[in-house]
Amino acid sequence: MYLKQKESCKMLPNNKKRQASWSILLILVMIVTMLSACGKEKDDVVASAEPGASIAPGASAGPAATPGHKDKDIAAVYKGGQVTYGDLNKFIAVSVFSDPQVAQYKDIPEYQEETLKRIITFRLISATASEKAKTEGSKAVKDQMATLKALTGDQKTQFETALKEANLKSEDLEAFITLQAVPQFEMVSRVTDKEAQDFYDKVLKENPTSLITATLNHILIATKDPADQTGVKELRTKDEALKLATDVKDQLTKGGDFATLAKKYTDDAGSKESGGQYVDAEISKFVAEFRDAAATLPLNTISDPIATEFGYHIMKVESRKTKTLAEIKEPIKQSLASDLLQKFMLEELPKNEYKSNIPTPVPTPVATPAPSTEASPSATPVK
Repeated sequence: MYLKQKESCKMLPNNKKRQASWSILLILVMIVTMLSACGKEKDDVVASAEPGASIAPGASAGPAATPGHKDKDIAAVYKGGQVTYGDLNKFIAVSVFSDPQVAQYKDIPEYQEETLKRIITFRLISATASEKAKTEGSKAVKDQMATLKALTGDQKTQFETALKEANLKSEDLEAFITLQAVPQFEMVSRVTDKEAQDFYDKVLKENPTSLITATLNHILIATKDPADQTGVKELRTKDEALKLATDVKDQLTKGGDFATLAKKYTDDAGSKESGGQYVDAEISKFVAEFRDAAATLPLNTISDPIATEFGYHIMKVESRKTKTLAEIKEPIKQSLASDLLQKFMLEELPKNEYKSNIPTPVPTPVATPAPSTEASPSATPVK
């Protein structure tokens, strides 16, 4: 479930090695969205129950990801072309700008190597792409750049400041998007309707809740203080929360108005003002216990208290439906297109005589400790 947290646009830690997505077409719109989110009152930022809150662009890309190399130096070669360290550093800098979490990976040689392969993959696909893909890609770039140029007021100021701090220009963003747009449209065009249907059928069989949306009302009686960033400050005990949740349920079953009671009792600030209501919510984004209840609770029925890590929830599901293939065919095709891009990189790049100059890290040898005199038997026993 969603709880209001004082994250103030702060990135949460992630210790896993980042796997960058191939889907970059909407990156500029995402930038605008993040700018908008961080322009709000800091305590009004809503974070999901699963860590991963984004932060606004503007965190400086810092020094070049490949110190010791000049921009004109060759980072990689392939049949018919080359990538300079300047090309590589610029691509990584824009990646950091659009998603600051990338900053923690930019100096890792394996990440730099992967980025080189992606750049060349995009170039190779673009060189043989259909005219339709080229037209669609060009339009997508123009539309997104127009979105940025239309920024006004605080958003425009924040965006321009963020660019300056990252030592970037809008032209760098445009080049970043342009490089990737045509290959992605090209790969989407290669995904057939049957492949999309097969993918949909598989998801429907193996993970049906991922396709369900629901309009529901709920009241959270929390055990932890939602305003506490540490997540450890206790608001009430589990027994106290359960007792209050049971009392709220009784009031609802006796005819109490859900919205009125939600505004009075709920600790979920994300839905408090809407009377505890979420409209057409993707239930797969909820924590497991809440998700399962949203998927199975009879419509317009007041639930018993549902225990989650946040406390106890009282829920009423007003409507529920499974997304049809027609509704999500394009996202499915984009996902499958990403798979095709990855496959191209793995199978076709070696055929194009790819060679990288990114240094391979050499493991630091572990010194073998000298044997302890006391632990070693003497060659000549002491009498």
